[in-house]
Order: sequence, then C-alpha cells, then structure tokens
Amino acid sequence: MDRYFRIYRHAFSSIDLIRFAIIGSLSVFCLIIAIQAITQNLGTLYAQLLYFPIIYAAYFYPRREL
Repeated sequence: MDRYFRIYRHAFSSIDLIRFAIIGSLSVFCLIIAIQAITQNLGTLYAQLLYFPIIYAAYFYPRREL
C-alpha cells in the first residue's frame, strides 16, 4: 500500500516525493559542478551534465506534465 500526501489539491505518493528529491539533488549537484568548471576553465563538459536530471525525470514521468 502506497502512502499519499496531499499538498493543496494534488496528491503525491511517497515514491513521487523521493523521485522529486532525487531530481532536485541531481540538479543541484550538476549546477555545483558546472559552476566549478566555469570558474576553473575546465571546458564544455559542464553543459552536458544538466541532461542527467532531465533524462531521469523524463524516464519516470513520461506522460505527466510538471
């Protein structure tokens, strides 16, 4: 049985909240790495890192509009 949390009119399962936390932490870590790469002139690899949170979100929420 999955637990649901209500925020205003939206219901989120506990798994959804964990996935939102993972997407948020991936985004934060990618931004931190990008800022470090920009300040140390490490090249253009940092721009490709921001695809990871997008791909993760698209994989788990293919039909949901956020």
